[in-house]
Amino acid sequence: MTIVVQPTSLYAEQDSSLDREATHMRMHGLMTHLSDQAVKLNQTLSSEPANGIHMDNNKIVKDLFVCRENGIDHSPVLIIRYNSTYKRFGPGIWAFNAATIFSRHLGLTKFHYKDSAITEQDLLVYKTCGICGILYQMPQFYTDDFQSTDGKISEIAPKLYMSVFALEWLWKYPKEMNQTHLLMDNQPQYDSCEVRQKELREKNIWIRCYLSRQCINPVHQTPQNARKAPLIYLKSHSGLSWNDTVVNALRERAHNTHNYSNIRVFHYGSYHRNNFLEAASQSPWAIIFSPSETFGWFHVELRSYNVPLFVLRPEAVNLFSNKSGIVIDDRKLALPDILDEFDTFLSRLGHFRPFEDLQNYNLVLPECAKSIQKLSKFCFLR
Repeated sequence: MTIVVQPTSLYAEQDSSLDREATHMRMHGLMTHLSDQAVKLNQTLSSEPANGIHMDNNKIVKDLFVCRENGIDHSPVLIIRYNSTYKRFGPGIWAFNAATIFSRHLGLTKFHYKDSAITEQDLLVYKTCGICGILYQMPQFYTDDFQSTDGKISEIAPKLYMSVFALEWLWKYPKEMNQTHLLMDNQPQYDSCEVRQKELREKNIWIRCYLSRQCINPVHQTPQNARKAPLIYLKSHSGLSWNDTVVNALRERAHNTHNYSNIRVFHYGSYHRNNFLEAASQSPWAIIFSPSETFGWFHVELRSYNVPLFVLRPEAVNLFSNKSGIVIDDRKLALPDILDEFDTFLSRLGHFRPFEDLQNYNLVLPECAKSIQKLSKFCFLR
């Protein structure tokens, strides 16, 4: 299968609607297999060594970009521009999962991780081998590539930005962001992107905004009555942190009043993801604090294990209903009232349905995979 990039047709308003429809129909046939492939793929996630996807090294070129010469094995490659630091966090996990799904359902035999700036020499190799596109984990990596290639990176399309921080770059560097795709993982960010897109179109700067959910894979769920070790998830951000008095009081209440003695605490950015997932599988409930989240991969993973959540800040969650738990604002309640809410939460554990809540928001594979059908415009089949 040969995939060719046609950057002009992605953006020009003069495109033939019949051509676009034909392309869409060809891609739609390929996408019918996406759900099953995505489920099979994500079954490997529980065995991943860190926070990236564990895959067959024979299928992925990780460190050295290899392309057979003389017309042999010129299959297009998806380039992933990343930094290993971000693999531990939500945007990084999202980018790696999505890249794998894209590669698998488009029939690509490999994709290439690039953790340093793309050079002009790299561009020559990419043009020889043929690439499907470049997926950017963070938009600032693109500015590095733009400088190191003297702007020639702009000639390669499509360029995909998986991070909500791409919006900031869209305001700072609108010309450099011309002819790119921005993948937003929540509706407010998508709406903002759409507004900016219309403003830039008047300046002949073409971008595309997409809403791409962070899909979670169904996992084995331990029965609620067999879970004995709750967890507390704490995240500080932008100088805002949790209230130790509140967290300690809740912990003491759980231990002294409700007989939970083994409570595990996880701090954002300082734990191994496999340990977190193991704890989630054994947790009857969780307390979470985060002053802000663009999406909040951690609470989606907790809910995939059907863990009810006691949320201390409304900003910590989105795509979240009362099926998943109770949300309070610890800034607006006195400590006795917070403890009363916590007692109510623990008394209703059997009534919460967090995993069902994820399904209702279409965040669970295989149904969630259908939400990326719009992304078929990234690559075109000849």
